[in-house]
Amino acid sequence: MKNRILIIIPSLKKGGTEIQLKILIEKLISLGYNLTVAVRKNNFDLRDLNNVNLIELEDKGFISLKSLYRLYIFIKNEKPLFVYSLLRQMNVMTGFLNCICRFNWVSSERSNPNFKTSIYDRIEMFLKKRSLVVCNSKAAKSFYENNNYNTYFLSNFLKHKRQSKISYNKNFIVLSRLIKSKRVDEILKAWSLANIKSSLEIVGYGPELENLKALCYKLNLSNVNFHGKVEDPSSLLLSSSFFISSSDLEGMPNSPLEALCHNNILILSDIDVHKEILMSNDDYLFKLGSVKELSNILISVFELSEDNFYKSLNKQINYLKNHDNDTNTEKFIEFVSVYFKIN
Repeated sequence: MKNRILIIIPSLKKGGTEIQLKILIEKLISLGYNLTVAVRKNNFDLRDLNNVNLIELEDKGFISLKSLYRLYIFIKNEKPLFVYSLLRQMNVMTGFLNCICRFNWVSSERSNPNFKTSIYDRIEMFLKKRSLVVCNSKAAKSFYENNNYNTYFLSNFLKHKRQSKISYNKNFIVLSRLIKSKRVDEILKAWSLANIKSSLEIVGYGPELENLKALCYKLNLSNVNFHGKVEDPSSLLLSSSFFISSSDLEGMPNSPLEALCHNNILILSDIDVHKEILMSNDDYLFKLGSVKELSNILISVFELSEDNFYKSLNKQINYLKNHDNDTNTEKFIEFVSVYFKIN
């Protein structure tokens, strides 16, 4: 079909990449494209999507010959404008498929490729040489360009538009999976050291949850609240003024961008992708792993006057101009069309 696009993804259940994809699909449909999504059985939720065709793949964590054949038949018969694969397993499967039958292939990179070192990672990287690699961070794009890949930068889409109501109540929030690489324990230690009269809301779930609760007890922190997994944290974000991330490894995270939409000043570790968001706002970047530096920033922002809070927030908000959903979708399609010489 002349205007058909095939998207291949492991799951359409709610997660960062899945939310981004659903926004992109809605925009592509509004532009008149016919969308087919290939996704593993039992891993999709299409309640929010209309006019989307579905291909069910085998629900396996490895490459399925049956899934490969099903995709091969679809591509051969339908001849989509291009095939867009998301996340590692689907990049690998689509790469193998592209070796069998050539088609316009757009692969994705939503993590930090500098840390891709496993054999499976290397297979993915080798196969992606055949594709246009779409990166959601400039750090990832730079990595691929330095290794002679063809790339395109597609910034994250925003689930929410900026909220007009600004709440300045000096509350703090962490919105994260609770795993070791997010270093939430260091946030708790900095919070204890800062000893400010405010509340810290921790939204998220993961294997570190009980360890973090035990650390709170050990540090005697009574003003820290754990909310677990929350489907829509908008109300919690709107009732906070400061968002904290101490992560040591990210692609381009969605959480800080959504926090900005809900008028939270960002306080971030100084990893590359965080520097992309706070390009000239060093006052709110702290050295990765420095509990003392983070605690000093917590004290400093807590003492901001209301006027200075708004000034700092508006300075950070400028970054959201890079994430206009309509403009980004149109530029993406235009670039892909020119790249593959699609009329």
